[in-house]
Amino acid sequence: MRLFHLGRKAKADILIFDIIGAGWIHQCLPVNCTSVTVNFRHGFPFFLSFKFFQGAVNALLRYSPIEPAWLSTIIFSGIVEHLSPRIIVSCADNNLMLARFAEINSKIKVVLVQNALRDTVGSITPGQALPTYLAFGLAEKKIFTRLGVSCESYLPIGSVKLGLALSTERQINHYSSDIAFISNYRPDMAKQGRTQVERLLERNQKWLFSSCVDYVQSTDSEIAVIIKSRNHTDQIAERHYFMNLANQERLHFVTPDKASKELDSYFAGLSSAMVIHSGSTLGFELFGAGKKVFLGATADPELVNGWGISEYLNILPDFVKMTPNREMIDFRSLVDHILAMSMDEYLEITREARAALMSIPADVAPNIKVRTTIEHLLKGA
Repeated sequence: MRLFHLGRKAKADILIFDIIGAGWIHQCLPVNCTSVTVNFRHGFPFFLSFKFFQGAVNALLRYSPIEPAWLSTIIFSGIVEHLSPRIIVSCADNNLMLARFAEINSKIKVVLVQNALRDTVGSITPGQALPTYLAFGLAEKKIFTRLGVSCESYLPIGSVKLGLALSTERQINHYSSDIAFISNYRPDMAKQGRTQVERLLERNQKWLFSSCVDYVQSTDSEIAVIIKSRNHTDQIAERHYFMNLANQERLHFVTPDKASKELDSYFAGLSSAMVIHSGSTLGFELFGAGKKVFLGATADPELVNGWGISEYLNILPDFVKMTPNREMIDFRSLVDHILAMSMDEYLEITREARAALMSIPADVAPNIKVRTTIEHLLKGA
């Protein structure tokens, strides 16, 4: 167990749990509110104060050591007692410790902002009670119902990062491609011990990317690969991975990071003629934004069944996803069909599906919706 001292800060209006969304979460907070971020990823933070130890000791009497995330809950309880926040906000929307804390400490309001797709096979713990949950759309509610997950309040607001990208897209010049391929690369793809879903996902990605390469070679078009890795070493390995698959086809790589270029993946997708992916959160977000997006995961029923994302896939119209066949036989005709559609026709046909997957309010940006939700809860805190 690694402990690190957080200093002497004694109070904050808003406690931000975890560093997910660190590059944009402050754009969702009310002005004139103080905030502090607490991160458990590299050890357990603590304060040297009476209030911290009082909160931790009180938690020892309330939580059972046989429960998951017991120690994290004890430490977090001490931090909350020390900082006395009026509200807790987090983009770690599937963090079990935070959900358990919110359930037992109902007087402290907690807001969870969804940051990625949720599935039925492991991305969120079944049977738990969540606080205020700001979701992408309606698919998550169906997933929660299947898992027995309840929410104090469920508000579909769309993707905050997508909303921020849409609000700034026209102000930034970005590389424009015929096809933007969203990577699902993982650094441990070649290692032993991969899960069945990880193995199937990589296999599907290889099939799909190879089909993309064949397509651009025969149509004299360009392809950009939106890199997934966020550290330099993994990014280099990821580029080599796709260059080897590309069979000497020239590739352009879009390389986001978690700081100044966090939205570059969105800009690359928004500026392309078409987006292709195996099953990426970004792919669904861009579909919700009205981009022409094509999904490849459905070519492999074994992957779909094992992954637990059918609630998302079932919402999609058939023409934007692969029919079940591992040879990707109809890839070219499906892509040509989508590209030949006028945008008006495409937007009309996909309107209901886009609204269900990414329920972005027409008059309020998602980050503003988060802010107004927090402001409302602060008034009652």
